Amino acid sequence: MSGRWLLSLFAVFCFAHAHAGEPAYEVGVRPMYGFLIAHRPSMVHLVNEHVTATELFIQKRLSRSDKAWHSYFNRPDHGIALWLGSLGNDGLLGKGIGIAHYTNMHFIQRKKFEWNFRLGMGLGYMTKTFERMDNNKNNAIGSHLNGMMTLQTQVLWKGKHFSYGSGIALTHYSNGSYTMPNLGLNIPTFFLSAQYRLKPRDFEKELESLTEHSFQKDWQIAATWFGAVREINPPAGKKYFVTGFESFATRHFSKKSSWLAGLDVIYNSALPVLYERLEQTNLNHFSFTQLGLNAGWQLNMDELKFSVQMGAYLISRYKEDGPLYHRICLRYFFPNNLIAHFALKTHFAKADYLEFGVGYRFVKGVNK
Repeated sequence: MSGRWLLSLFAVFCFAHAHAGEPAYEVGVRPMYGFLIAHRPSMVHLVNEHVTATELFIQKRLSRSDKAWHSYFNRPDHGIALWLGSLGNDGLLGKGIGIAHYTNMHFIQRKKFEWNFRLGMGLGYMTKTFERMDNNKNNAIGSHLNGMMTLQTQVLWKGKHFSYGSGIALTHYSNGSYTMPNLGLNIPTFFLSAQYRLKPRDFEKELESLTEHSFQKDWQIAATWFGAVREINPPAGKKYFVTGFESFATRHFSKKSSWLAGLDVIYNSALPVLYERLEQTNLNHFSFTQLGLNAGWQLNMDELKFSVQMGAYLISRYKEDGPLYHRICLRYFFPNNLIAHFALKTHFAKADYLEFGVGYRFVKGVNK
């Protein structure tokens, strides 16, 4: 089964990236060993055994590129990874299958050694979920299909065809409270890596000087509108809609990164219901509109931007989530200044909802 998956991924990947310069493909495998983090006291009973997993991947690295961000990160790899493994409790959580697209950035690069960092996002499938009658002790995952995020850092010893490495990874599964329960799964692992390069590696060419790009610390100003759907406890209940608006500004402080600050206006239709349960008082729904300030860090990968933000509510009638919120965000800025927005809003390790939205960039700074 895994062999057919890998061949299918290879075909799709080659087709999708055939236009991009002179690719150098690599295929590989990573055996992984780790554990499930009980980030809530109510999850302690789920931690029953260690996590064992295998990751199959295929990636490419451009031998030439004129894009500025490729130069800044020493020509990053792009790849597709298939994750297969246990989740720390076969009886309650079952097995996990995930597929993610990733970017692998090289922070240190030498002739036969490198240190890299990988960021990936995709979809995961859990074989067991919460069931009111048959699996009601699974209070972490309420849906088979979930979002998946992977972070990895690795040291790699390189040969002309074969390369070997080791590192640590964090894999996260969550449906963003679309279906309850949704405490989410956080799985840190240690891994070994073996990969095979289809073309022999040209060590000297990899270390050649990349195209120099000028850089200016300019501002960008933009706004996005987003919507979301979520559930609240008890499971299998009504869906509630969320809508919001964020205006934000970014300031480049390096070739790779920017500071970000923004203002959020959010209406979450689940909050009046939650408030009424606590206070036994029914108030005007729009009085639960939230106002928040956020600040964060943004990684610039050409027109694709990845950001991590922390916010504080200036106005929020519902207090049970605390004064702080967080957003992990992926945005793509099109040439016509339109923006595609995808984000996970959380209160620390507890997912609030998944945001999908559109936006517009009003001021575009120089980033070349």
